[in-house]
Amino acid sequence: MKHLIHSQQNKLLSCMLIGASALYGQTAFAAEDDAKFYPQLNNQECLADYSDMGLNCTANDVRVSQVVNIKGVKPGTFPPEPDDSGDPVSCRPGDPVTFFADVEVVTTANERYDYAVWLPGGSYSPQEPSTPEQEKVCSVLIGDNRDPNSASGWIDGLSFEFDVDKKAGTQTPLDYCTDISKASPYSGVHTYYEQLITMTCLDDDGSGKADFNYCMSWNQRAEAECNATTPSPAGAPSKCRCDIFDVDILIDPPGIVKTLESSTPLDEPGGNFIFKVSIENINPNSSLFITSLTDYLDFNNAGTFGEVIDLWGPTETPAGDGVYLIENSTACPKPAPGGSYEILAKQIYTCQFTLKVVADDLPDLPVGYLEIDDIVKASIENQFGAPVLDGDSCPAALSAIDGDHCSEVKTVKVNNVSPDIDVTKTVSPTQLAETGPGATASVTYTVTVKNTSTKDALIITESDISDNPYALTSSEKAPCVGTLAIGASCVMTYTRGGLVGNSGDSIVNTATVYAVDNENDPTNDSGTATVVFTDVPGALDLTKTPNKNSVLESGEDVVFTFVITNESPTDRVQLKSMVDTVFGTIFDDSSYQGTCSFYNTWLEPAGDSVSCTITKFLIGEPSDPDHENWATVTGVSDDNETLTATDNAIVSYEDVPTDFTLNIGLAFEFSISITNNSDFEPITLDAFNLGGVPFKGGLTGGGFEVINIDCPEYTDLPYEIGILGELNCSFRVNVLNPATSDFSLVEGGDDVELIISDNDGNTAAQPSYNVKVQAVPNL
Repeated sequence: MKHLIHSQQNKLLSCMLIGASALYGQTAFAAEDDAKFYPQLNNQECLADYSDMGLNCTANDVRVSQVVNIKGVKPGTFPPEPDDSGDPVSCRPGDPVTFFADVEVVTTANERYDYAVWLPGGSYSPQEPSTPEQEKVCSVLIGDNRDPNSASGWIDGLSFEFDVDKKAGTQTPLDYCTDISKASPYSGVHTYYEQLITMTCLDDDGSGKADFNYCMSWNQRAEAECNATTPSPAGAPSKCRCDIFDVDILIDPPGIVKTLESSTPLDEPGGNFIFKVSIENINPNSSLFITSLTDYLDFNNAGTFGEVIDLWGPTETPAGDGVYLIENSTACPKPAPGGSYEILAKQIYTCQFTLKVVADDLPDLPVGYLEIDDIVKASIENQFGAPVLDGDSCPAALSAIDGDHCSEVKTVKVNNVSPDIDVTKTVSPTQLAETGPGATASVTYTVTVKNTSTKDALIITESDISDNPYALTSSEKAPCVGTLAIGASCVMTYTRGGLVGNSGDSIVNTATVYAVDNENDPTNDSGTATVVFTDVPGALDLTKTPNKNSVLESGEDVVFTFVITNESPTDRVQLKSMVDTVFGTIFDDSSYQGTCSFYNTWLEPAGDSVSCTITKFLIGEPSDPDHENWATVTGVSDDNETLTATDNAIVSYEDVPTDFTLNIGLAFEFSISITNNSDFEPITLDAFNLGGVPFKGGLTGGGFEVINIDCPEYTDLPYEIGILGELNCSFRVNVLNPATSDFSLVEGGDDVELIISDNDGNTAAQPSYNVKVQAVPNL
């Protein structure tokens, strides 16, 4: 439908359009010899005021017989052009409406001059005079008798249809306004094709179509005063014609405006939606009557609008999922039962109502929401009890009839709130001692599942529950299979054994639970528990044992035995070194003593051992402190823990009782000094005998020995002593057993004999010197 709606404020615009039409000419819209109007005069006095007389327009001389072929104005055109789209023209009561139409004027008289069509600017007749309370304003259509096809603008000859009056004795038109005649050769019918007209939109008869409300004026005598801006007044109080008839311009229906006064969307389970519907009676003169007011609901675009609520009916108490009218009393005026509600002219009826939507169980995913299209339908009559036509404002599903008017669709929505679940998992104990060979451990897991959703219960099936790495039995899952209410929890407990691990190892265990709400909206969560194997401290043991606890003070070999044992209950130990406080490194990565070659040797847990020995000679006095030495062995466990063990050994020194044979001997120290007193020649030691035996070191005899000599031996003889020189030397004679020795010291003996001579071979004056010592056997 084409709506050409103009407000009172647009009258100036209408004038401008008409003026523009005059500027550009109107001949393009009339065929040759067809009638045409001058551009419409606006804001004129109405016929009664213009004629300055009281009128009673009852004559039938000239009248508008029909206004047909109505077209709207093509949007965006200037000068205005007819809209050939075929869309109907409509208007709002009280507002000006501009359109193109064919206007037919007929006469019952032989000659009538300078006729004009008067159109009122309101709901009154042009024959009504103005009053102090209301000024009557009209527009005027004046026939234009100029011929656009002649050079002068006028056509000669009495046959020209639109010009009857002529200047006396000539064929020149007396004025520029159209005359009409039914006398031969005139037809008595003028048709104005596609004339641009503006009039006030009125429907005083409630027909649903605009009233063509007009008065026709004319002169019964030929006058020269009429022109494009000076219409003819009524020739006499009754020499005019007024009439009203419907034309094919639809009356815009009452305005129905619907607003949503609350928020949308809401989360499930829904809530209150407040609507306000306003129905405006746009008619400036007459009342409208609402006979019913109904709300129609359509769910998730079904297109049926099958849910119906009487907005003037009783309120409802919500009970389960659905839509309920819970408030319509405070701001929704209602008629008496069975009656209708009157909307006075140019007034607005307003009804505010509240619908409560309860949607605990929304459509399942993938939809997961509830969308409600809401339309209000009002059945409206005019003051004559006839339905006020609307057109097509209602959707087909409502099967609307005449008088039904529908608001625009307002859509509200209830959204699904996604569910939420919380899964926590704990384990007891959280720590396990690392396991040794053949040993295992066990723990107990507790899984707590809580429905943390704010809107819906959760549905959990057996297949929704899983554990990694363990498989759960049906009985273990059973506490959480079923429906879990909002805020509720369930607990699953299960024990698992056969666990093994070293220090630092861990077992991570995850439980996962899936669930859906009543919209089949899924949620899931997982809980993890971790068991950590802790270190069991490793231990080494060292035993150091000597094969004897004491040794003779004269010294003995002692064999030390080392036994190294892995006392760890779970760890293997790799030996790295052993160091002794006395004997140094027993073994390491580069050396070892005795049989102790144990570098990088592995000892298995719980009692594996190795042993070795070293042999050491110990000597000491009984008065000395006991021999004590500490050995420390070092190893590294398979947990990379450094382990040590220490042990000591003590060995004492034993006194050895006295065991000897007593022998008493003598020792003689001999000092020899020989001085050469000659100042001219040396002397010579020719012989040196001891006990008659040539003297030498290490000389032994019966029970004596010669030691510590620095005197010339017999192999050094002869031994020269220089001029004035000296020989000084000594030796010692040990008498080993004086009782049996052959050597003794007796005065005057000759045990020591020295023979000296000069270089001439002469024996010295004292050729020998006999020590007074003599060896006496068995002294």
